[in-house]
Amino acid sequence: MLLTIIIPVYNEEKTIEELINTVFKVALNKEVILINDGSSDQTKDIIDNIEQEYKSNPNLYPYLENLRIINKINKGKGSAIKVGYQIANGDIIIIQDADLELDPNDYSILVAPFKTMDADIVFGSRFLNNKKINKTIFYYGNIIITKFSNLFTGIKMTDVETCYKVFKKEVVQSFNIKSDGFSIDPELAAYTGKAVRNGKLFYEVPVSYSPRNYLMGKKIKYLDGVRAIFSIIRYNLLP
Repeated sequence: MLLTIIIPVYNEEKTIEELINTVFKVALNKEVILINDGSSDQTKDIIDNIEQEYKSNPNLYPYLENLRIINKINKGKGSAIKVGYQIANGDIIIIQDADLELDPNDYSILVAPFKTMDADIVFGSRFLNNKKINKTIFYYGNIIITKFSNLFTGIKMTDVETCYKVFKKEVVQSFNIKSDGFSIDPELAAYTGKAVRNGKLFYEVPVSYSPRNYLMGKKIKYLDGVRAIFSIIRYNLLP
């Protein structure tokens, strides 16, 4: 089984190199698609340096053979993820944010239901059995968005806004995804609800979480929460 890891990245110069190294240390058969969404800081330079290191000495960095880098103009997280979905080769596809809030070492937990329970979709919940969460306004906002989404999907999810949404390739490539920004999260949840109603198997598993704040580079804003509510209505009611 091949795992495709899609990494949408925008202005993550502080974490991108560590993230790439951490991802490739995970002992799974994988390809990595890194999509630079028009970063304006040093992110692109760091990525280019990593690519050049491999090209100059592939024997020293053989794992980078499975890294694909795409540079595009800035259109948003959803836009970058859609590009990744279109070109993914893996049997299973996972989204990985570049900010290190979520730990790639949890991939084995996320992949397990596909092997043992024939899952079609798995979400990694930051709040499932996790008692150490700092309950900020983002936490409570996500709780509201999740409960509102559940009213439409009929699934008792605990973390609609999680980055760790994992799909069989044929399932996610059947979605007609429209969102270019952060609204891709409630849209993917809406498609998940429709997929479950059509017989697909969905599971949530607990994952570790190290939240960051705006000083550390957090990008999602309060207005994105309002957009999420409207997106839940829109994408659940679309045919």
